[in-house]
Amino acid sequence: MVDLLHGRFGMVLILYMLVLGVWGVLNFIRGSGVSGSYLGALLIGEIVAIVQTIMGVGLFLSDVQPGRQIHFLYGALYPLIIPFVYTYARSQPPRRASFLYGLATLFLFGLAIRAMGTGGV
Repeated sequence: MVDLLHGRFGMVLILYMLVLGVWGVLNFIRGSGVSGSYLGALLIGEIVAIVQTIMGVGLFLSDVQPGRQIHFLYGALYPLIIPFVYTYARSQPPRRASFLYGLATLFLFGLAIRAMGTGGV
């Protein structure tokens, strides 16, 4: 059951990070900064990423292994990206912060696709 949820949350993260990435880049193009709605959406994405990682650890502890070992690196890296970008972006001009968040979430979109490809048993 947890392995099914882990896969479904992975798909949610793929789609959600794509939406956040496009949203952040569009904010940059329009010249607007990071809104409270966007920060809230980033927080939701971060929570989903943490839940996804916890489920992955649970699967590992129950002796379920991914198809490739690099899947562990993707899983460990994923929940660290948004907080890392947040610590840097808050000292940047609002328009640049939108661009940084957009790029980071597009990177996470790609990372989630890559993780999905390495996770099959």
